[in-house]
Amino acid sequence: MTNPVTSMEQVQKKFADAFEAVGNYSAHQRDQAIKEFQNALDELDAEIDRMENRVRENWNTMSDETKQATSSSLRQLKDRRNEMGEKLGAMKAGGEKAGMKLNPDLKLRSNS
Repeated sequence: MTNPVTSMEQVQKKFADAFEAVGNYSAHQRDQAIKEFQNALDELDAEIDRMENRVRENWNTMSDETKQATSSSLRQLKDRRNEMGEKLGAMKAGGEKAGMKLNPDLKLRSNS
C-alpha cells in the first residue's frame, strides 16, 4: 500500500498549486483560470478515489489508530475539495473578480 501520509501530502500540494494558479490570473484571464481550476479539481477527485480504494483494500490489515487517522484525513481532504468546488462555482457564477481571493493555506490540520 502506498504510504497514506505521502499521498495526503501530494494531494495537499495539488490543492495549494491549484489555488496559487488561480490567484495568479488577472480578471481578463478568468475563463482560462476556471478551466485550469476545473482540471485540477478533476485530478484531485481521481486521486481521492484512488486513495479511498487503497484504504478499502487494506482496511482489514490496518490498526484501529491508522483507520481513525486515515478516515479523518480523507474527511478533511474531501472538505477541502468541496471548498474548492464552491470557489469554482463562485468564479463561474460571479463577476470577473469572484473567487480570486482564495485562501492558499491548504495544509490539513494534524490530529496529533
